[in-house]
Amino acid sequence: DDVAATMVGWRQNCKSTIRNSYQILSRGTPNLENELWNVSAQVVNGKLTPEAAGKQLQDGLDKWYKPAK
Repeated sequence: DDVAATMVGWRQNCKSTIRNSYQILSRGTPNLENELWNVSAQVVNGKLTPEAAGKQLQDGLDKWYKPAK
């Protein structure tokens, strides 16, 4: 598959990058990584607007992530 080969090739040419939602923002409750999966699926399925998804994520972070306070 040409597309898959191209994507694998990118990994050979790029440096690693931090994944904030997983490495940092998944440490609290609610866990942002899990919340991202949840709201993303709801937006894609038309059950949640992007604006409501953003608000849900921000409200969750505001409960525990100090820079948000």
